Amino acid sequence: MLTSGRAEGSADRPAPALDVYELGADPAHTRPAGRLTFEVQGDDPVRLALSATGRAGAVTLMGSNSVAAVDLSDPAGPRLIGRSPLASVEHPYPSRSQDDWIVMPVASGSESVVLPLAGFGECVASTLPHGSGLGLYQVSEQKPLGRLRLRGGKLGLSETRPTALAYSPERALIAVANRAGGYTWSPCAPTRKRWPSEHRSERERAHSLYLMTSRALNEGARL
Repeated sequence: MLTSGRAEGSADRPAPALDVYELGADPAHTRPAGRLTFEVQGDDPVRLALSATGRAGAVTLMGSNSVAAVDLSDPAGPRLIGRSPLASVEHPYPSRSQDDWIVMPVASGSESVVLPLAGFGECVASTLPHGSGLGLYQVSEQKPLGRLRLRGGKLGLSETRPTALAYSPERALIAVANRAGGYTWSPCAPTRKRWPSEHRSERERAHSLYLMTSRALNEGARL
């Protein structure tokens, strides 16, 4: 759990921190296991990304515009590995080691999930905080596959700001949270022939992706 502490403006509060809790069989009886504080001026932890194994994490620190790499292999003693500036790129990206991987946060504030798509391999689906939509990117080629425009409101015509993503590989569904509610749809895990051709124009590819994903949204909503 992340706490802002004195980063909210009160000097008498404790330092910003990452708190680790031990979860028992009864959620009402959790207990603290470990704590890591952030001491650099301006540090305000706002997001935590966990690695695939859960043994490491990346904490986004607003104010100091940086990301802290954290060793979580010992829950009782979370350890700061290092700090680096937030990358000035459009969407988060997977970072790999020999036995683990993590989606690294970026300065744009975009949120991402990694998912496999048949015919394309590993892809990244990312929120577009200032574009009212989602982007889909192929990791191996480092190229965009298309964008899906999201709309909210009672009539589904208003722009919306996506704030978070969650992916369920078992159901092949992505949940998109925003300030007004949420969207859920299936990326379908399609074969290559069902995806927009590389030889089409960017507009045609994006439109094809929009139609295909919109159909998947309707199918997912009926589940």
